[in-house]
Amino acid sequence: HLAAAAQLWGRRDFFNADDHARGGLAIWEARRADHPLFLWMHFLDCHFPYRRASEVGEVSWARRMTLERGDAHLFRADPWWAEAEGRAALGSAYRAEIAAVDRAILGFLEALGPPTDRGRIVVLFSDHGEEFFEHGGIEHGHALWQELLAVPLVIVGLPGRAAGSVEEEVVGHSDLAPTLLAAAGIPLPQPEDAASRLIGRDLAQFPLAPMPLVSENLLRSLQPWDSEWAVRIGDLKAIFGPTGNAVFDLSADPAERQNRAVEFAEFLKGILARPARIPRTGAGSGAAAQRAMQRIGYVGF
Repeated sequence: HLAAAAQLWGRRDFFNADDHARGGLAIWEARRADHPLFLWMHFLDCHFPYRRASEVGEVSWARRMTLERGDAHLFRADPWWAEAEGRAALGSAYRAEIAAVDRAILGFLEALGPPTDRGRIVVLFSDHGEEFFEHGGIEHGHALWQELLAVPLVIVGLPGRAAGSVEEEVVGHSDLAPTLLAAAGIPLPQPEDAASRLIGRDLAQFPLAPMPLVSENLLRSLQPWDSEWAVRIGDLKAIFGPTGNAVFDLSADPAERQNRAVEFAEFLKGILARPARIPRTGAGSGAAAQRAMQRIGYVGF
């Protein structure tokens, strides 16, 4: 009975969005006003299981339980989820979780009040997206499609950027640390190990220099024979994997349906020939980082 109850209520026992907002506000209220504060809030509601499945609508009890259990194998075993009706139900459940996070974040930000004289920077972003059978899969961690990589990034209060401005250049998570350090007046660390140096850009600088952006599937990066990584340069995106390579022109094919690897063979060759220009954190580098990732459960299952 205990095992059944654990499956019913989900695989992970974590705080919901309201819990995180209350905890974050408690930290804010207990801060030392004469000290800077860096507060990281990691909301997990948008992960499986979807505990607000009752808001989906006309879905059978068994399928609501599938949403609340959040086992990807159950979605793959029932072909209904890959059909239009099933995907709509998944989308509704996902949006219900997002709406809950939105409400919690809004309440938290309103409770903070106006920024102090020293200013305040708020960054909203996601570590990844979710696939709902757009390319035949579900959840994340298995592929590098745009529905998994193209995530929101909003920065409020960044010196040097006007409110409402939009950066046309492609940016990534690697740009966040250099941006926030520069805004805080902290020089970038310069470790002796070149592989450990920050590779991002300060997003307050304008115009922003173009830079190749790399995405890796760290669940696979410890196995070189099964590694998977992608490079985005402007609108061109290359995916390198154990089953072959692919190139997509995202301006003409945002859904990534037409593999143009033959047409862009020189583009692929140029990336593979210049690894020093496109740093990766694959199996052979960053041993300390790999150990840290393993400790928090992201690699080495």
